Amino acid sequence: MERECVQKQRAQTRKILRRWGDVMRRVERLERERRCVCGWLECRAAQADGEPCDGTEVYRRQLAQIDGEIADLMKLRNVVEGALAGLGAMQERVLVARYREALPWQSIAARLNYDAGHVRRMEASAVDQIGAALTGGKLL
Repeated sequence: MERECVQKQRAQTRKILRRWGDVMRRVERLERERRCVCGWLECRAAQADGEPCDGTEVYRRQLAQIDGEIADLMKLRNVVEGALAGLGAMQERVLVARYREALPWQSIAARLNYDAGHVRRMEASAVDQIGAALTGGKLL
């Protein structure tokens, strides 16, 4: 029973780590989308000669939604990176390679000059520590 609980905690933590690894790509995509919406609003404002344009409120709400998503992603990034700071240097390198760089186990092992099994054990230990830290931060 305890093993199932540990496995469930690790799965939840790994899901958060995968989201963390993809944060900057998602933020870049959202910023491109935001620039497009801002450009559309500026164009419509220039055409309106001071009169309100149809549909601009929808785009203003879309901008607010995009800004909220970016803020949530940056919060996730800051919380996870704060938790990473509590790990050993090697554990942090393993998590960065696995979740931010999306490297396979063999590549991580070769990069760090360790056996792949040892790298996986370091990852599991680091995930347990991150999970404990994130549980305190209420992300899990």
